[in-house]
Amino acid sequence: YPTLNPNTEGYTSVVIDLLRGPTQPLTFPLQYNAFCSGHAQAADGSIFVVGGDAQDSNFTDGTTFLVDGRERMRFFYPNNVSLYDNTQQGTWNESIAMSTRRWYPTVVTMSDGDFIIASGDTLNLNFDSLADTDKNPTFEYYPPRYGGGPWESSLL
Repeated sequence: YPTLNPNTEGYTSVVIDLLRGPTQPLTFPLQYNAFCSGHAQAADGSIFVVGGDAQDSNFTDGTTFLVDGRERMRFFYPNNVSLYDNTQQGTWNESIAMSTRRWYPTVVTMSDGDFIIASGDTLNLNFDSLADTDKNPTFEYYPPRYGGGPWESSLL
């Protein structure tokens, strides 16, 4: 990272069957960078991935295959993935935008199945500028509640 990983052919999303032993991982493409994101599992088995990294990633020919993912919410639906015949039918939905950028956010599945998303930074870590202004003292819900958010919290 952020260069091409030869083990995953540039994909940053893989499914590995740990019960079958070492096999070729099943790879799934992403458009928005999910490195440094928060994760939670939904009741239907999908994985909710929030925020990410600002770093664009490029193939060796210079073609960009990942763009800034800090304002993205995404779901990975593994239900169609067959670990037994190596088919690649899992899908990503990356179409959901957040109300603010989040790098290393926290996301929690609530008792009703919705999600609360909190904190993180608005920028990537920069040791030359560790200003509190880069912190994100807000939270929001998915699906949106109470008019959308985000809301500030002195606890964050």
